[in-house]
Amino acid sequence: MPTLARAYETAPYIKLVGGMTRAQRMRAYRQMERIRNAYERAARVQFRSIFSAELDALTQLEDPDERQILAAVKSTDGAKQQVLTWMYTSVAEEVYPMVDESMTAKAWRMRLERKAAGQIDEDDTWAVEMRRWILENAGTKIVQIDDTTLQEIRRIFYESASVIEFRQRLDGLYLDQIIPNRSSVIARTESTAASNRASLETARSLDSARTQYKMWNTALDAEVRDTHQHLEGRSVEISDRFTWSGRYGAVRMDCPADSTYGAPAGEVVNCRCFITFHV
Repeated sequence: MPTLARAYETAPYIKLVGGMTRAQRMRAYRQMERIRNAYERAARVQFRSIFSAELDALTQLEDPDERQILAAVKSTDGAKQQVLTWMYTSVAEEVYPMVDESMTAKAWRMRLERKAAGQIDEDDTWAVEMRRWILENAGTKIVQIDDTTLQEIRRIFYESASVIEFRQRLDGLYLDQIIPNRSSVIARTESTAASNRASLETARSLDSARTQYKMWNTALDAEVRDTHQHLEGRSVEISDRFTWSGRYGAVRMDCPADSTYGAPAGEVVNCRCFITFHV
């Protein structure tokens, strides 16, 4: 995995905590987008490679059946977990100084230098919590990714008159849709989910009096989905969930792009919202 530039160092004064004006929230959004975009690009490349390997495993099946198809799709689960774990833990490193209001750019650089020299305890509370969360939930995310893929594969499997036709339609599915498009959607959605989850777990671990509440923030533009426009500025206690009913039914989320509680794809995919913290 590549080593990415730390966007925080370009604007160390930006924090996600305290009472924030509209202008401050927009600066925080732009800073968060810098971090997300960097990891989104890297993850997109990785998922394209993973889906290419998945296609190879499927097309090598001589006389495919449902069991073999499932095994071929799941043969890449280890790689998927590796990418998700890397993304969530790396984004947590980037987001941490934006949530710790006492952290300065100089202190952050010194911390990185000490860590690189092996002089800092890896078991930072916030890092431990982030690793714990993704290890517990990566499996669920992978199942969601696989299930979406398997639905399409099963459809063309039963519609195909021969193994040759099945392979041809698999090529179309992966080369035209999954590899170029789903890789991008997954990378974008997970970069948002990772940044918000990292913000939340960091705030919880810091146990600061300034982080008793979390607030939902949108990008404040015309592309914000209507169900999220109504969430703009809504605050709940840090341990509570954002809940609402919209066109997709009842939804519960710890933070934007959170699918832990079964939020529908229409509320999660390509979301750009973010959370801030206040008393």
